[in-house]
Amino acid sequence: MLSFFNKFKKQKDYTPFLEWVNKYNRENIYKLEHLPVIEWLHIGGDFELDFVPEEIEYCQNLKELSFDKNNIREVPDTITKLKNLKTLIFKDMPLKEAPLWVFELQDLEYLTFGRTDITELPKEIGKLKKLKYLNLYTSKLKTLPDELCECENLEILSIFGSEVEVLPECLGRLKKLYTLNTEYSKLKKLPTSLDTTQLTNEKTLFGINSINGEMMP
Repeated sequence: MLSFFNKFKKQKDYTPFLEWVNKYNRENIYKLEHLPVIEWLHIGGDFELDFVPEEIEYCQNLKELSFDKNNIREVPDTITKLKNLKTLIFKDMPLKEAPLWVFELQDLEYLTFGRTDITELPKEIGKLKKLKYLNLYTSKLKTLPDELCECENLEILSIFGSEVEVLPECLGRLKKLYTLNTEYSKLKKLPTSLDTTQLTNEKTLFGINSINGEMMP
């Protein structure tokens, strides 16, 4: 079993491990003894999958965690025990609320809520001081909280294809922001405080194929 997990250690091609996870039931996953070697993990690929293995808390080396194409409605807060986590992705799943424990992950740098049923981004987003990249593509959000402006290290914000109509007026305080993707969104106008000269053409989201392993829309 150890040799199996070593195969996926430091590997960017998630497909084999993703398919393997979906083949096994909860009892088999529970018996795994070598979860600490995993650094990247996707849970999904099967829209009938409706649970998160409780043993995920033993993935202490996990840096990137993605929930994608599943039927999971609730994600356990045990994930806050993953102190090395830098990237967290929720997409193509029936999640109705952004889990508040997400905003306790103080070292989180990349966060995605895409194609979920979330209609409100909690004000706790402001706790993520190290957040560099926030992707809210094709979301049902209509507004974003002012607390987003407390994410002082935010560099990339995408509301691609979302329902967002209004952005926080304080967005101009984010001096490190260089990419704002509003394509196909319902945004009516940019905040007057935003210095558009900092949104450089050569660093637009449209020219980025992936960030930390995630393919962009």
